[in-house]
Amino acid sequence: MPDDSQIPPRHQALLAQGLKKSSATPPPVIQGYEIERLLGQGGMSNVYLARETALNRMVALKVYNIGGIDDVSHTRFQQEALLTASIQHPNIVSIYRLLTDDNETPCLVLEYISGESVRSKLTAQKQIDLAMTLQIAIDVCWGLAELHSRSIVHRDIKPENILLTEEGIAKVADLGIALNKRTDESAPSLTMTGTFVGTIAYLAPEQTTESREGIDARSDIWAVGVLITEMLIGSPPQAMLTSDLLRDIPPTLKPIIRKCLRHNPDDRYASIEQLLAALIHIQKPKKLRILFYTAFGILTISALVFFTPLPLYEPNPLAQHDLTQKKIETKLSQDEWVDLIPLLPTPLNPIRGVWSLNDGTLTCQSESQEACMALLTETIGENYDLTLNFIRLTNQDSIIVYLPTSIGMLDFRIDGWRQHLSGIQDLDHQDMRMHGETFPFTIINRKLYKLRIEVRSKSIEVKINGESYYTWNLEGKHGSLHYSLTAFTGQRVGLGAWQSTTQFMDVRIRKRNPVQLP
Repeated sequence: MPDDSQIPPRHQALLAQGLKKSSATPPPVIQGYEIERLLGQGGMSNVYLARETALNRMVALKVYNIGGIDDVSHTRFQQEALLTASIQHPNIVSIYRLLTDDNETPCLVLEYISGESVRSKLTAQKQIDLAMTLQIAIDVCWGLAELHSRSIVHRDIKPENILLTEEGIAKVADLGIALNKRTDESAPSLTMTGTFVGTIAYLAPEQTTESREGIDARSDIWAVGVLITEMLIGSPPQAMLTSDLLRDIPPTLKPIIRKCLRHNPDDRYASIEQLLAALIHIQKPKKLRILFYTAFGILTISALVFFTPLPLYEPNPLAQHDLTQKKIETKLSQDEWVDLIPLLPTPLNPIRGVWSLNDGTLTCQSESQEACMALLTETIGENYDLTLNFIRLTNQDSIIVYLPTSIGMLDFRIDGWRQHLSGIQDLDHQDMRMHGETFPFTIINRKLYKLRIEVRSKSIEVKINGESYYTWNLEGKHGSLHYSLTAFTGQRVGLGAWQSTTQFMDVRIRKRNPVQLP
């Protein structure tokens, strides 16, 4: 076992993936990358910190030692690249590309995580407190939910494969032995046919006895239960569900762990989303009670001070939608600014997240995923101006504006991916970290920003607080929304936020006549 005590914590996340301490090794020459230093090495690979010159960003290069790779390892390496390449999620480590040098030595270009792994944190601290354990587990569940939605079973959830950014975000790594249930593709076992793959302390019972057909997402749920237990007590459970195991587990988590670690998969949570909901419920009860009693008090005081009889009929949301839509279309045809917030229906009908409207301020709360609100603009066309003011109140994640354009629906993000990137999220089937057409911008919480977006059939220009930041040329490009946002159809302008509380004000739009364009 290598001595990791002298290795800087920021390298632990990479060293956790089977790497040893750095040693003097001549760095390879890989076109397009400036290697700064060796981060770690193992029998199969070396990992280097490098600058990708084309995009001027730091990446981790996992360069495999061709002499130390057998056929199974090479297959797993290829599988990890193929399975992860199409996945874009903040709780999954990204693989940017697959490279080979002149000697056909395989190399992965990875997202560089400059934090540590859960394993290294446990080594340093022995145990992890309840609040952090819950947040890590929730992040892991979000990452697994993305994998499971694609019929992928990770099969190797353990502290070594959970990496933590410097901001404390947990990311699932290493899909080398993942199982794709949709195609029944997975890397073969390390030894003979019939042996299991994975790490024994974290394997569900069916992973050691069943064929691939008997393994599904519930095997990952078992592993998350083991992971939570180890983070809280300092070691993986050896005797499952005994009184000794649960003695030091907080009471609120005991029933969750029991359910995760049922021997029969049918007795566990049916999906990772169910486990996620249970964890969020015990993470947020105090906050939810405060919000409930605050809202109840405000309503009670309002009723005592001023009472307005309720109407004897329920408004028809569809009829209101139609009436509002006619108003928007009429005003837009006159090439005048239209204030969209007063035209929103009552009650609000968000696509996702918790939204409220008060005195012209539209507030969204998105604590665990993306919040989305479509504005009632169906026929805006390809040439228009959009302005809005916004204030991010909590967290450090992106503000989103959904835009109909000549190349399809796009989402523009400010301060995204915890990397202070801003730009169009998806262009030519690449996310904003990969296509390179971004600009840096950091939102300061509780500060007011004025955003102006000028959408044209061939370009989009973005201005913040009156300063022009970037102009995208749309010609020859392809744009799309994330596959989960299928509700955004019909060319509707929309607003959103990722894992934050944000306020939007003065949302105005005007349709531009193409002949008036400069």
